[in-house]
Amino acid sequence: MFQKQKNVPHEHTESSVDTVEALFREGRRMQLEEGIPPLKLRSSSLWPWAVLAGFLVVLSLAIELFWPLPHRSGPLPVCKAGGAAMVSCQKREETS
Repeated sequence: MFQKQKNVPHEHTESSVDTVEALFREGRRMQLEEGIPPLKLRSSSLWPWAVLAGFLVVLSLAIELFWPLPHRSGPLPVCKAGGAAMVSCQKREETS
């Protein structure tokens, strides 16, 4: 019933390009007739991205300076026999 077609790349013909250009011309003409102003395109701004990048750098530095990682302050102290008062300590297994 259906015949299998070969994979032929779509080629742009002169008539299809002319048709698209004719559609654009028709649209511009309609805009002028209806009094629709053309779109005012703004150039993209990098300021919001620069502000975001600066904020992330400051946040990263604040975390590094005011929230130090435990390994930076040296190893944890050894737990003592009654070391319940210590917040963080490491157990050492005694070898005899």
